[in-house]
Amino acid sequence: PLVTFAQILVVKFVRVFLYTPPGEFLSILDLLGFSFVVLSAGCFLWGLLFTLGAKSLTLEKDELWFGVNKAYIIESLGSVFGGLLFSFVFATLFSTLQIVFLIVVIAWCVVFWIVSSEKKWLMAFSLAGMVVIFAVLLQPIRSLEQKINAYQWSFINDKLTFVRSIDTKYQNLSLLNLENQHTLYAD
Repeated sequence: PLVTFAQILVVKFVRVFLYTPPGEFLSILDLLGFSFVVLSAGCFLWGLLFTLGAKSLTLEKDELWFGVNKAYIIESLGSVFGGLLFSFVFATLFSTLQIVFLIVVIAWCVVFWIVSSEKKWLMAFSLAGMVVIFAVLLQPIRSLEQKINAYQWSFINDKLTFVRSIDTKYQNLSLLNLENQHTLYAD
C-alpha cells in the first residue's frame, strides 16, 4: 500500500517532474520512460510476492508446478473479479486514495480471517472493526486527496485555484479557476 500511495503521488506530479504546463500533452517517449521508472519498484515487489505465494502453495505437494498453477488460477480469478468490481463499483463510488485504503482494509480482513478462522467471535469482531475504521476514515481520506490535488495544481501554476476534481472510469477531471474563469482539465 505504501508503494502504491507513493506511485499515485508521483503520477499526480508528473507534469512538475517533466516540466509540462497544464493543457499540453506529454510526449510518448516521456510518458513511457516515466511510467517505467514509476512502476518498476512496485512491479518488482509484486513479482516477488507472486513468487513467494506460489512457493507457499507448493508446501501441500512436492511438485513445484502445482503451486505455480494454483497461484496463476487464483491471480486470474482475482484480476477478473477485481477488475469488474473496480470498474463498475469502486471507480464510481470512491476516490483514488479511498480505493487504495479500501484495498488495504480488505487485505487486513483477509489476514484476520486466515488467522482467526478457528475463533468465530474474533473473526466477527475484527471484520466489524475494519468496517468501522473504513467508515470513519472515508471522509478524511477524501479531504486529504483534495488537498493533494490543490497542491498539485498550485505547484504547476500558482495563479490557478483548484475548485474540485472527480475521478471517472477513464480519467481525472479537475475544475480550476483563474481570474474568475473556470477551466476543466482532463488528466
